Amino acid sequence: MLIIIRLLISSISILIGVAFASPLDYPWARSSKLALIVAVGKYPAGSGWQQLSSQNDIRILKDALLTQGFAEDNIAIVSDGQATRSGILDAIQQHLTEKAKPGDVAVFHFSGHGQQVQDNNTDEVDGFDEAIVPFDSPKHYQSGIYEGENLIRDEELGAALRVLRKKLGPQGHLLTLIDACHSGTATRGLAKARGTDERMASPDFLAANTNRSGDENSLEEADASGLAPMVALFSASPNQLSYEHVDEQGEGFGILSYTFSMVFGSANQGTSYRSLFDQIRLQVSALSPRQAPQAEGPLDEAVLGGQITGLPRYFLPSEWIDGQTLRLSAGTLAGLHEGTVVALYPSGMLDTAGVLPLAFGKIASTALLDCDVELEKSIPKPQRSCQVFVREQNYGNLSASLHLAVENSGLAAALRELATDCPAIKFTTTNPELVLQELHGEVQLLTKDGYLLGSFKLPASGNYRGIARQVRQQVVAFAQAKFLRPLEMADNRLGLSLDFIGKDGQPLRSNQFQLGTELRLRIRNTGTAPCYFSLLDIQPDNQLNVILPAGKPAVDYYLAPGSHYDYPEPVEVSEPIGMEVLKLIASDQPLDLTNIVQTRGVQGLGKHPFEALLRQTYLLEGTRGQTNNMPGGGVAVASVIVEIQE
Repeated sequence: MLIIIRLLISSISILIGVAFASPLDYPWARSSKLALIVAVGKYPAGSGWQQLSSQNDIRILKDALLTQGFAEDNIAIVSDGQATRSGILDAIQQHLTEKAKPGDVAVFHFSGHGQQVQDNNTDEVDGFDEAIVPFDSPKHYQSGIYEGENLIRDEELGAALRVLRKKLGPQGHLLTLIDACHSGTATRGLAKARGTDERMASPDFLAANTNRSGDENSLEEADASGLAPMVALFSASPNQLSYEHVDEQGEGFGILSYTFSMVFGSANQGTSYRSLFDQIRLQVSALSPRQAPQAEGPLDEAVLGGQITGLPRYFLPSEWIDGQTLRLSAGTLAGLHEGTVVALYPSGMLDTAGVLPLAFGKIASTALLDCDVELEKSIPKPQRSCQVFVREQNYGNLSASLHLAVENSGLAAALRELATDCPAIKFTTTNPELVLQELHGEVQLLTKDGYLLGSFKLPASGNYRGIARQVRQQVVAFAQAKFLRPLEMADNRLGLSLDFIGKDGQPLRSNQFQLGTELRLRIRNTGTAPCYFSLLDIQPDNQLNVILPAGKPAVDYYLAPGSHYDYPEPVEVSEPIGMEVLKLIASDQPLDLTNIVQTRGVQGLGKHPFEALLRQTYLLEGTRGQTNNMPGGGVAVASVIVEIQE
């Protein structure tokens, strides 16, 4: 059912720019920002490790760092054969520690496999250290031959970074990103995962530690006096696999690398790590619903201590192809999709209210890091030094990739036939989002991280069209939830927050709830204008529910600035287990979303642009999942996310 927590402190706004301010404009201008990206994807043949898409991570991470004011000369890259155990540790020393000065900012990123290894100093609850896997560390334990000597254990990495933090000093800052995992099962071999459930330990040690468990990543030691603060982000908990994400162009990326690059590029100087991490969790919940990223360190501090360029409100053309076509150095990773409407204004103009633009245009084609804009008219050369603002946002296509791991040819044929009028379903055999597998007289639909979405008994009659329709409905629901979970919109006048109230009447501050917990909900208007409010619930199994409006007309759900609404009944946390997302919607007009959801888009006029967008997420049949544009203003959508546990 419902239940969630932690109002995401900031929303992913429309990403609008790659314009850079001069570093001299900032009070920390004399500080340096250093980064080391380590990416291992092409492990040696015979090592036992699956090949990864880590080289792609380099491209998007470097772009995100450049966007936030890092100088290219200060971004070091160590990849594949260079990224041996000694190569990684030497790079930390040479590219970060030796170059760092007190007060500087440093970023360390690792993309590659992770593995658990037999604890060598009894400091782990579960008996195993977490480790990153360098290029020269084979996968398999061989007594007396290879016992994990080249792995870099968490405490070894922490010690190397501790030396760096001492050099940076208390006024400096370190951000560490680990895009790897350590253990897990699920659909391995189909979806590409960055790790293994094969631990590096002797058979006797494995047998003695079978039932011990631990679920916390950590690079931090208790005493951090005299050191730069460090925030560490991990793509998954130690007992989970971390899956790769495949974008619309079919390219694979580490899920932390991808989501971090997306939200870091939109961060401003006041953005906190908690806000940044909440946005990462929200994006991951859409791409890998059961995966739980982790964070440690002072999360309420500003990202990189505030030493970032910040997000400008506009884009600058990177190239004019001709007078009517220009290129922007931002693309789908920045939320720019085909069909988005933009407006061009003279350079230096920030307040465009009531000003006629030089021209309107529409994004005609887009890639991960750039896009081409076609204008309604040609722009003369003297006016091409301009700024590009988004005027109507397109939020991309709805789609889901499916692997048919079924031997029943009749069922496979029925599924492929039904998908012909729903091209949003994309069949694949490599790195799918969903897997349909046949097991003991039934078929099961699983997410790539092993979440069971549905099971269907095979009919004795051999008529599989009924099952095919049920499977298609579940796949469409997955695509819808993947689209809606990270969807956020901003309006500087409209804002809502959601509090979870415990039995003592006080707001709760955890983002995890046990089954059976009883809560009350309070919605507050935190904006400067009155608004109508709605509340949608997206369950871990992709079921979409309208919580509010309920029982009364939508026009009755109205809040003045500073006022609040208490949900009349207590809510009990219930199944399904997993990551659940609530969408808080503030609008300047009443929205009645109930009819759209209850009829799965068959009814409901969708007069308001947001109503039309929601209705469209149900109507994938006969389309490629293309969405309409949303004009800016008049609606704000924020997210609340919680992990429901047994």
